[in-house]
Amino acid sequence: MSHDGLIRKGFGLKREVASELGRDYDSSLVRRAREQGQELVVGGLTLRLAEEFGFCYGVERAVDYAYETRRKFPDRRCFITGEIIHTPRVNARLRELGFEFLDGTLGSGARVEDLGPEDVVLLPAFGVTTELLDRLRASGCVLVDTTCGSVLAVWKNV
Repeated sequence: MSHDGLIRKGFGLKREVASELGRDYDSSLVRRAREQGQELVVGGLTLRLAEEFGFCYGVERAVDYAYETRRKFPDRRCFITGEIIHTPRVNARLRELGFEFLDGTLGSGARVEDLGPEDVVLLPAFGVTTELLDRLRASGCVLVDTTCGSVLAVWKNV
């Protein structure tokens, strides 16, 4: 845990969650297209895959930390302040893993005021406001910061 109470380095469980992440987000179709020069031809259909296709490093890190968090705290209530990233499939999968959303269209009805020291809250890849961060800290919950480093640099400058 860092000096400000936020867990920013994950839990060292990357290997333990790798197969689960691969199962949830890997695609044999995409792999085949990459192996064939970013292009896949099936019958009269040609699929061209963008050179930069997939999650950026910040999103990969955020999703990895979410899976690690669930593995580290299997019996605790786990929350995300809102969408961890703006990808419906990822957010739906996190709900399946038992994460509850505190706000947004996926909100579970739980509120920051309902949280306590046994609860775990992920901060999304795009960060949270200082007001929300202060409220979360006051609840005493475990905070796992998945904020992308590039986004964090912007937040600090703002």
